[in-house]
Amino acid sequence: MSKETATTIVNQFMANPGLPCVWPHVDKLDFASGLLARIDDPNRIDQAGTPLCGPSTMIRSLATSNPDAYATAATDLYSKGTAQVGNMSVKPGSELKQAPVPHNTDPADWVMLGSLRDTSNWFLSPAGWFGTNIAGITLPSTVEKWFKNAGYTKVINDTSLLGGDIPSVKSQCAKRASDYFNSGYNVALLVDMNMLKASNQDDIISMYPDHWVVLTSEIANAGTTNYKNLCSFTIYTWGTGDRKVPQTPPGNPLTYEKFLNKFYGFVAAKL
Repeated sequence: MSKETATTIVNQFMANPGLPCVWPHVDKLDFASGLLARIDDPNRIDQAGTPLCGPSTMIRSLATSNPDAYATAATDLYSKGTAQVGNMSVKPGSELKQAPVPHNTDPADWVMLGSLRDTSNWFLSPAGWFGTNIAGITLPSTVEKWFKNAGYTKVINDTSLLGGDIPSVKSQCAKRASDYFNSGYNVALLVDMNMLKASNQDDIISMYPDHWVVLTSEIANAGTTNYKNLCSFTIYTWGTGDRKVPQTPPGNPLTYEKFLNKFYGFVAAKL
């Protein structure tokens, strides 16, 4: 499980002109170039304009902790239309494979993220690609199942879709997320996307979670019961790593009161 062997897998894939392609709108060279870039830096995995933040958390973790499995799954999907990662079968429907790659989306991400999410032709259904708000979010139980089936032996689902927990309970949940990060877990936070926007991160109301991000630092003051304390941490999302929360401009504060309103728990996983 190394970047070197994963790179070899992709290079051998590129050098084999006899491999079939079941994705007529995916250029082989562009696809392979995208895979190599993501093997080198998994933070480049980017959902772009698609509702694929849930799959992004899983695939980024796979590319980070088991790049061989990432490379093998991707090249199998390109040439066979199916892939196996541990006990997880990835089988995109024919409609997805025939669809054009969305604008500004890398072919490597379109194939990997879309394939993982396209269970029972979900992705191009009204609840998926065309869904909005919470209809398009990957459920925590699905993210948990992906990690377990992919061979992660330590998986914790500590989420609440309703977000109705009292602040002290949610603050302790944030502390557990931070502690799991410090213990080497991949920690995916379920949040209201407004938390990431400087323009409305201070909104007091959050109706539902609509985005998954990956924690890339501990959470400052996690576990506090003084909800005027400031909260800060960094995340992976949208093809970037160590994105700061709160967002710029520098000094724009995010109190725990506002953070906890938009925090719906986490799924942590470790091989």
